Amino acid sequence: MLKNVTPEQIEMLKKHEEFHKLIAAWYVYPTPKTLKEAMKELPEGYRVVLSLYLLEGYDHEEIGQILNISENTSRTQFLRAKRKLNEILTRRGISS
Repeated sequence: MLKNVTPEQIEMLKKHEEFHKLIAAWYVYPTPKTLKEAMKELPEGYRVVLSLYLLEGYDHEEIGQILNISENTSRTQFLRAKRKLNEILTRRGISS
């Protein structure tokens, strides 16, 4: 990114508003509200597994038992949910 830039030059850059805007543009994260809205677009199975794993803290074996699916199915649904959620966020201009 910033090759051959001295620490003094970086300190000078930090004082400029444009520098802060540039840095902010490099790091775009979804807000909780945006993430919640994006999750609503997921198919129900993806959303349930993702919520149980990330929000409720269950592991895939437990999710399998709760939903009466195999542990591998839980893992697969979780991975697909992450991919789909990333697609949704990317479409909205937010990269994760």
